[in-house]
Amino acid sequence: MSTDKQKPEWPAIAGDPDRLASEIKPPDRLEDELVGQLLNKGLIRAERSHHQRRSHWTAVRASLAAAASVALVAIGVWIGYEIQPSAGAGSLTGAESNLYAFLLYETERYDPASGAEAMTRYGEYSAWVAKARERGQFVTGEDLEVHRGWTLSPSDDGVRIVEGSTPAEAAALSGIFFIKADSPPEALELARELPHIRHGGNVLVQKTIRTDVTPDKLN
Repeated sequence: MSTDKQKPEWPAIAGDPDRLASEIKPPDRLEDELVGQLLNKGLIRAERSHHQRRSHWTAVRASLAAAASVALVAIGVWIGYEIQPSAGAGSLTGAESNLYAFLLYETERYDPASGAEAMTRYGEYSAWVAKARERGQFVTGEDLEVHRGWTLSPSDDGVRIVEGSTPAEAAALSGIFFIKADSPPEALELARELPHIRHGGNVLVQKTIRTDVTPDKLN
């Protein structure tokens, strides 16, 4: 897989980059408010003329604009760096085009384990992780607290939040893995080996989308 980094396209919603403002102009009332605070703290003398204060503020404003410009450039560089595709195998930025999510659901057929059986089953999952890691496919994985979560859905007021991570008529999502695979068949082959299926659970395999790919570029 190529690791050459390409500069992302400027988003159309941000407008023409050549016409962006190059100076940040503070609101007109800011001068009077700032001068008043400086007078109250004794940092300037009241007998200074309005012209002197305005000249001084012009210099301050120029300094603020320059500092803001530097900050914006720094933020832009940081954002540009963050959305570049990562060559690291352990990246979770979504930039890897061969990243798959394995979602583990506990259906009605799932046989939950407890006590010594739970430790045995933990060993089974650990063995699967070790095998995937040995192949260079394992990225990360976590158990999820089935009975502790929240479901967000649209509502007339905006967003409706219901405690519980299991939507109506759906199985509980109890685990998630991120796996690298060169093709869907390769991902499915690895998913078939998950012990979760042998114990009655379902596994949903979904291919991720790179975060630096805009919706208009999707097929």
